[in-house]
Amino acid sequence: MHLCNLPEPQRQMFNAIQETHKQLTDMRLEYWIKYELFEPQWWFLLLLLVVPWLVWYKLVDKGRIKDILLYGVFVALVATYLDAIGNELVLWSYPHSLMPLMPKLFPVDLSLLPVIFMLIYQYFPQWKPFIIVSILTSLFSAVVAEPMFVYLGIYEMYKWEYWYSFVIYIVLSFSFKWINQKLDLRV
Repeated sequence: MHLCNLPEPQRQMFNAIQETHKQLTDMRLEYWIKYELFEPQWWFLLLLLVVPWLVWYKLVDKGRIKDILLYGVFVALVATYLDAIGNELVLWSYPHSLMPLMPKLFPVDLSLLPVIFMLIYQYFPQWKPFIIVSILTSLFSAVVAEPMFVYLGIYEMYKWEYWYSFVIYIVLSFSFKWINQKLDLRV
């Protein structure tokens, strides 16, 4: 259905939403240029985007790369999606970001988190050690890394608790290991 075919009240509301969206985008760009670009947090986020992939490239088992990458893609996609939902619902926000029009914490969602969990997945193929290391990593992420991001002014929590993240990290790591095992992509 074309916009012109919408009933007048619906078209007006849609146009108002689009205008507000445009204003918000303009404000975000201005904020990013004035207050985020090249700030210490910006450089930190840039490092978080690049360094994990350099480490991963050096350490990844090239013989299992399809299996490991698939696991990482699952983690990255779901982490990015959940992050976008939480940000949209104002459960949390990010006063600093690497790029103005990208998901706000994409260096963590698309780099740090999947790389850490891919390395755990690679180095701990058996379930019992995988579970132990994943739980410890999830605990560290929730009670050390996230508070550090809050302290650095990168992450602001509103209606969120660290232990919620702990549970999500565990569910992500376990479920995608199980899915990958069911897909069995070994060469």
